[in-house]
Amino acid sequence: VTGVQTCALPILWIRIPQLEQESKEAIARETHDLTARVEILLGALESQIVLVGHAVQMSGSAAQSSAILDRAIGDGHAFRAIYLVSRAGTVRAAGLAPDLRSRREESFGGDLSANPLFVASRGQHEIVWSDKYLSGLSGAVTVGLAVPLDDGGILVAEVRSEERRVGKEC
Repeated sequence: VTGVQTCALPILWIRIPQLEQESKEAIARETHDLTARVEILLGALESQIVLVGHAVQMSGSAAQSSAILDRAIGDGHAFRAIYLVSRAGTVRAAGLAPDLRSRREESFGGDLSANPLFVASRGQHEIVWSDKYLSGLSGAVTVGLAVPLDDGGILVAEVRSEERRVGKEC
């Protein structure tokens, strides 16, 4: 028995650190892969909202803009709400998930001029993501996405919190 213990001990002494290192490397690879997948998903959401912004800028009225925003939201799986906000911070149009559409009128004319996400996007002239917050409309935990438009307005979207971006936040 002593001979087996004597042989096994040096092997374990060498192999345990090797196994530890292999585990760390595997976790690092999996983390990198997961991060890459999340960035692709969130990049797709950013691209979608940019395209929606172009369509909204060509619409003629708040009703047309709201209809475009509603279509972009679809069933509300990714986006729960998208607001078209003037450069002064006033909500001009709103697209909402189907379960929230009865509350659309509450959002028109709302003042987002002091909203940190709006302020950050307006000041930086680039896409900005917020940290998690409670939606004033739905009460759900959400993440904000603000996209500046060519006409000086901004699209502000509420994204389901599990779609949250890791990176630049306001």
